[in-house]
Amino acid sequence: KVQQMSSRVLSLLGVVSMGVLSSSMATSAAPRFGRKTTALEVADAFGGRGSAGAAAKTAIVTGGASGIGLETCKALSYAGYRVIIGSRNPEEYRARCEKEIRESGPYVVPEAVLEHRYIDLEKLHTVKAFCEDILSEDSDIDLLCLNAGIMALNDRETTAEGFEKQLAVNHFAHHYLYRLLEERLCTQKSPSRVVSLASTAHTFGQIDVDDLHYERRKYTPWGAYGQSKLANLLFAKSVADRTADTGVSAVSVHPGVIKTPLWRHTPAAAGVGGFLLSLVATDKTIPQGASTSVYACLAPECARDDYAGTYLSDCAPAVPSVSGRDAVLRDALWHATEEQLAKAGYELPTFAPTARTATSVM
Repeated sequence: KVQQMSSRVLSLLGVVSMGVLSSSMATSAAPRFGRKTTALEVADAFGGRGSAGAAAKTAIVTGGASGIGLETCKALSYAGYRVIIGSRNPEEYRARCEKEIRESGPYVVPEAVLEHRYIDLEKLHTVKAFCEDILSEDSDIDLLCLNAGIMALNDRETTAEGFEKQLAVNHFAHHYLYRLLEERLCTQKSPSRVVSLASTAHTFGQIDVDDLHYERRKYTPWGAYGQSKLANLLFAKSVADRTADTGVSAVSVHPGVIKTPLWRHTPAAAGVGGFLLSLVATDKTIPQGASTSVYACLAPECARDDYAGTYLSDCAPAVPSVSGRDAVLRDALWHATEEQLAKAGYELPTFAPTARTATSVM
């Protein structure tokens, strides 16, 4: 047991060391931003309270009821966005979210326009219902922040469709959600942004499009998590490729290593692992961890063509792994994802934007 705990702690420290490496590889950012920048500081840098303007702009955030997702919702509310918070139990989470955003912490947003809607990324039929609800409204989607995720499940688990659960929640469900909303995003009058929460953990992910769900490969908690985060990064690059010249921009984000509910399935959730994580491993607070997501949503440069598909860390472009820059791999993953969703009975829209190869900073 001691040996097992030691190896698990080493795995956690490995995640942190890769996070530091990712930060060191980041290209130069505006001097006002860095590893310890908070979401509020980013929002203030790009106009501050109410900067979204009188016209009601809409942001959708999955997993927005806790952790960095909740802080992202708060900062976007502060900037003046109407925020749709997607969560598995909106009735249970509503009071806590409202209190945090309107009444708690170093800043409050009593004027926040918040909507709480049900979505469970383990259940694709709820993703479809969520999107049908969104599309029933005659309003633009200005920001789509694909924030929700799970991490390092100790044992291989599968969804009803037979998808490995980490890849199902972190990648397949978000891919499906995006595809159902894609036509609205590409054809609406106002530009839109898609922000995909990746991680420096993508550097130890390996994608095998012929065995995405570990039916033949040996399953490991961190290997499967790394695969899902690599998929998130490649997804953003594929969206950027597909939507060039449509008014849609897409980037991926490494938020940092933060102790949030994301850790609940890992050895770090409690006991000695939890103590060491709090003491050594985490490198950011929740407000700091949300800063790069908010930067991706608000920074004007993130809508530029040269940022298309860019991987961001500490509010700046960073260099992804070799696999993260593999255009052949991202095309293969896109097609495999589409085929498997269709095979599972989830029909995808026929809409396809005119594509050209996007040229990203990183």
